[in-house]
Amino acid sequence: MLGASSAFACSCIQLGNADPVAAVTGTDAVFRARVITTAMVLTNDDGAILRKGERETPTGFVQRLVALRVEELFKGEVAPLMILITGSGAGDCGYAFEDGKEYLVFATQSSEKRYARLARSTPVLTTSICSYTRPAESAAELLLSLRTKFPPKQPVWVAWP
Repeated sequence: MLGASSAFACSCIQLGNADPVAAVTGTDAVFRARVITTAMVLTNDDGAILRKGERETPTGFVQRLVALRVEELFKGEVAPLMILITGSGAGDCGYAFEDGKEYLVFATQSSEKRYARLARSTPVLTTSICSYTRPAESAAELLLSLRTKFPPKQPVWVAWP
């Protein structure tokens, strides 16, 4: 059984304009990407991954690591292959990405030490259910608006023999 060092409940407050296109201004990165894979990990307070047998009763944070292949970049500096961190989705506002699906992601940079340690980089991109992140299949109109206002950059993928 997993414990938690602190109890958290998700509470989203949308400030200002509820228009996702306008929200791009206050977001660090906006992109369309396909999920390569996801993994749930238990970390301690400083972001170190806990391994089976390290503690009798593990406590900490459950984080979802999401490996993404970026197809269109509307805002920010994002590598074509990247790792994003979100919560578990169990009351912590984490977004429940599904392997193989494509998403429109609104992400913010975090320099929290626990995220940097977990992702092995800084800054780290994060997202939550409080952002405008959504499956790409349900964001067709929004994607058209974004493409008009923020011409996307697309990575050049090269086939190797």
